[in-house]
Amino acid sequence: MEVRLALDPRLEIDGETFAAAWRENPANLALGSFTVDPSSPRTFTEPSIILTFISGVAVGALPNALWDGIKWTCQRLSNAKRKSLPELVFQHVKQPDGTEITLLRLKE
Repeated sequence: MEVRLALDPRLEIDGETFAAAWRENPANLALGSFTVDPSSPRTFTEPSIILTFISGVAVGALPNALWDGIKWTCQRLSNAKRKSLPELVFQHVKQPDGTEITLLRLKE
């Protein structure tokens, strides 16, 4: 399974930092790993960091654990900055070229 994740720039989290923090949790590593996608197209209006998640875990067992791991990672990074993490939402977007990206945004 492959998931492309775009981080809201207001989170102030860069891709390499997110990927490194993801790897700090053994439960996250059991799911798979994130890498920064250096060639990702910028098809939506705000600048974003695109990460690609690759997993060998069965798709049915993955989504909730993946979203929980992403939120755990963001919380950990916010705690390191001594900031509170605002509420996050996931938005699944199908791009005009057919690719799919999950946007991690701050709840408005």
